Amino acid sequence: MAIRVLLLDDDPAFRRELEAELRRLGHEAASFANWFEALDYVEQSASLDSMVTELALGDGPNGVSLAHMALSCRPDLSIAFVTREHSLAEHVDPLLGPVFLKDDGPARIAQAILGGGFYPNV
Repeated sequence: MAIRVLLLDDDPAFRRELEAELRRLGHEAASFANWFEALDYVEQSASLDSMVTELALGDGPNGVSLAHMALSCRPDLSIAFVTREHSLAEHVDPLLGPVFLKDDGPARIAQAILGGGFYPNV
């Protein structure tokens, strides 16, 4: 069964590579560079299983704040975070979602996200 994933990251190269890897594994991915388009997609999309967001988004809310906004309209949404900053990863409540370090690479991150029961609703 294909999983529908929203990707939010302001790093275009990383976003493209992670999206390509998810698609290679047979899943659907919609990617965004800014938080307001991503949140609009969460609110408007007919079906969405998960959101993978960068923790440090620049202007606007951070990834954790955005996750809370997304969960307010989709409480069954699975959330995961990515970051290059190890110090940010330490401050995320593990009950909200796992944090993956970008240094691990898109292929390894996609496999970790899709394995290990990350998607409880699928």
